[in-house]
Amino acid sequence: MGFQWNKHNRDTSKPIPVRGYNLTKLLKRVRELEKDGYEHVKPYQKIYKQRKSFDYDMSRNFGNGGYKFNGYTDTVEYLFVMKKVN
Repeated sequence: MGFQWNKHNRDTSKPIPVRGYNLTKLLKRVRELEKDGYEHVKPYQKIYKQRKSFDYDMSRNFGNGGYKFNGYTDTVEYLFVMKKVN
């Protein structure tokens, strides 16, 4: 579900998800929506994502490289759900 920043064409009956990785930028967007008459539908959520990271290893065989496990990368995504209040 995409977010429409165009205020004139925005459907106000549906809740709007505001998501991202930078909490300070998201809070600025949420405060802007609150000034326009939007309210929180539910408390914000932290979505934790963990991905495996691999490095390409050329030293295994001549011409036949392989991938070596490097570790995990952890990211946190924040989700706010806003809805227009009449």
